[in-house]
Amino acid sequence: MLNLFNWNNFIKKNPIVVRWGFFVVLLFWAISVSAQKKLQKSWDAQTLETVEIISEEVFRISLVSSESDTVRLEVLIEGEYAESVMIPVFQKNNTLRLQTGFHPFFSEDNDKLAAHKVISIEMRLEIPSHLKVYVEAPIANLKTHGPFKKLTAQLRDGPIQVAAFSGEATLYTREGNINLEAIGGVSGAAISKNGIVDNQLPSASSPLIMAQSVNGDITLRKTPE
Repeated sequence: MLNLFNWNNFIKKNPIVVRWGFFVVLLFWAISVSAQKKLQKSWDAQTLETVEIISEEVFRISLVSSESDTVRLEVLIEGEYAESVMIPVFQKNNTLRLQTGFHPFFSEDNDKLAAHKVISIEMRLEIPSHLKVYVEAPIANLKTHGPFKKLTAQLRDGPIQVAAFSGEATLYTREGNINLEAIGGVSGAAISKNGIVDNQLPSASSPLIMAQSVNGDITLRKTPE
């Protein structure tokens, strides 16, 4: 009762402070909400052979294979420029290409301020397992689960984590580590210039999986039974 009494007295004596404090909380909440954006989209995959993801802005990509005939995409965007981000989609012949960019009339305040403004883009995709997947994303972290006909990844800074995989794969990241677990019978080879390599997959003259890194460690192994 004493704390409540003191709080009531504080409100009576400082109504303006309380009102402004409440206003600041509401304003902060509104800014947080407005700085988030979520996009969802799906495509019929019956005529597709390849899904390409090409982005210089996306920081996290999650791929899950499915037995459906639909490609499903969910994009989570956070940051001051969230509302200005767009996801250009191109479909030509049997290829679906997903990219990231900004609206045509978007302009940053200035280079000095823009350097301190962070935008976070995350892509989550569900892709039929019979398709080929190509990822080119310099700053992204890549995680996949399940089989694909062929998986090609070209990263620069981020790691690559592949689970429960079967199919062909060509994986490259300059700075990140590569960790892959493959279903039994999948052969693999790994090369790292400055990192540690632990390849527990069967070797072959033409391995199904080829993993390369410059400074990262590489681990290739069978999926635990």
